[in-house]
Amino acid sequence: MRMRIAFLVQGLEAARTRYRVLQYLPYFLESGVEARVFDVPREKRSKRRLFSSMEQYDVVILQKRLFGDRDFALLRKKANRLIFDVDDAVMEKLDDSPRKKHRRRYNFKRTVKECDLVFAGNAYLEKIVHDLGAPTVRVPTCVDLARYPLQKEISRTPEDHSIKIGWIGSRSNLPYLEALKPVFEQLGAGPVSMELHIICDTFFGDAGLPVIRKPWSLDQEVADLMELDIGLAPLPDNVWTRGKSATKVVQYLAAGMPVVCSPVGANAMIVQDGINGYYARSPKEWVEKTLRLAKNPEERFRMGMAGREIVEKNYSVQSLFPKVLCAVRSLAAQDGQAASNSFRQCSVALTRNNHDRPLVSVVIPAYNHEKFVLKAIESVMEQSCRSLELIVIDDGSTDQTAKVVRRACERYSGRIRFESRENRGLVRTLNEGIRLAKGKYWCQLASDDVMEQGNIARKVDFLEKYPLFHAVCSDAWVLESDGTRRRMLPQKAKPDPVKVEHPRDLFRTKLFFPSLLFRKVVFDLIGSFDESLRYYEDIEMKLRLLTTCRVGYLDEPLLTWRSHEGNTSLQTLLRRKERIIAYEKFFSNPAIRKYHLLRRRILGDEYYKYARLLIENRQTDPDHPISWYLFNSLTLHPFRPRGYYCLLKSSLLPLPRGRGASLP
Repeated sequence: MRMRIAFLVQGLEAARTRYRVLQYLPYFLESGVEARVFDVPREKRSKRRLFSSMEQYDVVILQKRLFGDRDFALLRKKANRLIFDVDDAVMEKLDDSPRKKHRRRYNFKRTVKECDLVFAGNAYLEKIVHDLGAPTVRVPTCVDLARYPLQKEISRTPEDHSIKIGWIGSRSNLPYLEALKPVFEQLGAGPVSMELHIICDTFFGDAGLPVIRKPWSLDQEVADLMELDIGLAPLPDNVWTRGKSATKVVQYLAAGMPVVCSPVGANAMIVQDGINGYYARSPKEWVEKTLRLAKNPEERFRMGMAGREIVEKNYSVQSLFPKVLCAVRSLAAQDGQAASNSFRQCSVALTRNNHDRPLVSVVIPAYNHEKFVLKAIESVMEQSCRSLELIVIDDGSTDQTAKVVRRACERYSGRIRFESRENRGLVRTLNEGIRLAKGKYWCQLASDDVMEQGNIARKVDFLEKYPLFHAVCSDAWVLESDGTRRRMLPQKAKPDPVKVEHPRDLFRTKLFFPSLLFRKVVFDLIGSFDESLRYYEDIEMKLRLLTTCRVGYLDEPLLTWRSHEGNTSLQTLLRRKERIIAYEKFFSNPAIRKYHLLRRRILGDEYYKYARLLIENRQTDPDHPISWYLFNSLTLHPFRPRGYYCLLKSSLLPLPRGRGASLP
């Protein structure tokens, strides 16, 4: 049975949530663990309602928050296993009154003692938790190295450009940097040209050398860091800073640059003096160590590579996740002490092999599209994605489609995997493509459609930056038969797949299904395409996807959908028929069955529209007579006068002999 875990956080956009929760989610999903993140509300009733729902999860991870006795007692009662994740000295706050300090320390001790396990962000916090007698493991704050491209060139010499020293952080920590103004004044008057880059949401004025203000944003964070030559991490020495997790130091080292830091708390654990950076205990040392690195590009490069190696081994998601997973699974099955031991003993690597595994798998199901399939293949092979596999499956074409694909395989020297077999239908072909795919991400492309340049790169970037999302879709161009193009989704119909707060929202969302890029593991979560639907697989899969997963949207036309002439009434009828099948399955779900009014409205409309199309097109249905669909429609939606007329017409006026046709 799939293990379920829940994270309780304070602010989905907070840095602590991004680094200690969100970036782990794709890895949990790949490992078969269902992980949910909940932003704890401040309103008491909503908070207690959330805590009461925690009994359905195997493990609950409380991220840093301290609660009063009543709230915590409810959470402890409902949570089967409870982990407290702490990466700051939350038991201390320097500006608190004595009464608040006492209350904060009491809440911290009670939380630590009553949790089954504690994840401590550094050695200082680990010792405090251990002294309280609670099982603990050290889980330092880490980064996802996939976001930090490795620099393999020695930085330019000081004569080529100004040395860029930099700092990244929040406004609450900016005073620590501002305290170095005397240092910056001396550096500004020194022999090396320097400029100070501040990556933050607020800044200070003149510092004695040029200040480059860079407002922090998630999209630009890594790019701004990669421009720097030297990272700065000043800290005063007190009970609060000793518990800090040194996230900025890990970021600097991941970006391949040396660090000059105060040897306080986790800074002293991560930075090795003279190996991957320097300690600076006084203004004089700050000036000397910074100047030394500024004058010596070879030393900067050597220290930067040494720092990158330390991050790869000890402070990356890739190295820490297997151990975290080991501890969580052990806790779910045993107890806190066993989980603590499992964490220390676990040394396995991630199950995936990043060298052999492609990043994205694209599947093209091809059937009788000899005129268009080459364009589809070329549009995929010209994508800028760094690691991609293309799988083309010929579904028993009777024209020259297979021959065209084989020529493309020769042209691209084995970069295309081609399968050709008898006709099995679109849905079975897509499921075969899912089974064959090896990539972390998966998408389909119809053999008569075209990917726009940057399609895959834009969508992969979105999913890498936002781990809470399981898939992402986009707008598309519609290519008419006369060569004109228009946007698929008009402005007034832009989708908002993120906000599916009620099942009725599923039927309002204008989501262009062929534009979706999935995390491959989503199919383990929701299953593959329903093979009882022969032609229109997207109807039922869309409902399952939006019910279970979060889907992002890029308001760009990243796909060209080709509109063919001669869309027959048979295709419209089949789509209506399979829509009914999909909706009937959806409303048979026990969790959805209780929405009686929604079921009556949706199914009543579908039965009626399908019956009218059958009458207008002189068609019959092999499963039921037309009157059966109309009767069900009127049972669910009795206030439709037109329905009674159609029912009477279908009963008294049978289809003329020789003109009626049966659906396949």
